[in-house]
Amino acid sequence: MVLNVGVSVEELSRVSGVPAREILDPTLISYDDGLRLWDAAEVLTGDPFVGLSAGARVALEQLGALGAAFTHAADLREALSHLARLLPLVIEGASVALELDDDEGRFVYRSPSTARHGVDAMFAAIVSSARRATGRALRLREVWFQSPAPATSTPYVELFGVRPRWDEPTSRLAFAREDLDAPMRGADPGLARLLEAHAPALLGTEPGGTELERRVARAMREAIEASDPSVDRVARALALSGRSLQRRLREAGTSFSEVRDAALRERAEALLADGALGIDAIAERLGFANRTTFERAYRRWSGRTPAAARRRAR
Repeated sequence: MVLNVGVSVEELSRVSGVPAREILDPTLISYDDGLRLWDAAEVLTGDPFVGLSAGARVALEQLGALGAAFTHAADLREALSHLARLLPLVIEGASVALELDDDEGRFVYRSPSTARHGVDAMFAAIVSSARRATGRALRLREVWFQSPAPATSTPYVELFGVRPRWDEPTSRLAFAREDLDAPMRGADPGLARLLEAHAPALLGTEPGGTELERRVARAMREAIEASDPSVDRVARALALSGRSLQRRLREAGTSFSEVRDAALRERAEALLADGALGIDAIAERLGFANRTTFERAYRRWSGRTPAAARRRAR
């Protein structure tokens, strides 16, 4: 999400000391390096609320499997549940939960530190994306932060519709129960469940993932970037035959085609949301023979065309 602040990877790397290749692959970034990146972003932009600003602009479709699992849930309650289960895979030491009672639902996040920008960005992205996906104003009941009070609360009140509380034991967003029932427009609940089930493999993270899943995730990302996500290429990267790789994935309860489709759709949605490449170029980047083949696959995954998905992301 720090890439959404409007400065280059090279500038972030120079000021933070975090290697550019790690910035481009968030699964490689440690929690401490993430804090350094946000500090660098504040220095480079001069914005004391850089996390809040970046999160408000981001589309969760840009956040890969995490964002897709959120936006394709059936309703906001399910979306927040997916996020609560997946975030600990990518944030070291984080504790996340969705607490429900008769009146409201609370998305509760316990950060390893009281640093501001990362949590600001996460909460702003969740609320802004939830508003777009549900079409509701979503005025929150309350917002808590573990961080100390800033010089002014005005940007937070403008975004969340309520004045936050500071120096709390956890950070949390409290939603009205009727808002939790709001359907997500254009959702694909089946895809959301598939993404959550395969999240350790797609994210390449250790918790809940086997060594095979982590190795397949890395090889699949590299194969997609090389425009050749074929079973032979991925298998070669793992020093396996194609048949052996497919057999081992079946034994793990999945298949090569399922893992590849989920990874391709994740990357396709990020590229469509980014807007830098045309649809023909995206098809080529992902290894499809032509635009028509890509459009056919994307319609099978999502029920819509890539052009419609791009309009929705905007």
